[in-house]
Amino acid sequence: MSPRSGFTLFDTLIAIVLLEVALLGLAGALASGERLLARGRLATRAAAQGRDLLARLARSDTVCAGATGARAFPGARVAWTRDASVSLRRVTALIDRPGPAAVESLATVVHCP
Repeated sequence: MSPRSGFTLFDTLIAIVLLEVALLGLAGALASGERLLARGRLATRAAAQGRDLLARLARSDTVCAGATGARAFPGARVAWTRDASVSLRRVTALIDRPGPAAVESLATVVHCP
């Protein structure tokens, strides 16, 4: 009798199960990557909004009018305090974004004449 060569039904079933486990792991990794990418996009938008707010406030006289202050914008809160020097104000912007504990904080120093 000649020896048989090839795959048995059992070998084929094991290969299919292993392939399925690998594909499910890959699908989970892709979903997790998509969530991280979306979170990164939101953080980037919040940072851009904060930079824009800080730039607008730095060009205005609002920050230099008093030693401390605060102002609310849609989706953001900006506060400033006098720094060590009388002519400097430390400005902090808190940008709200969707999600749990999703607040971006940006800070700058504004020189007041």
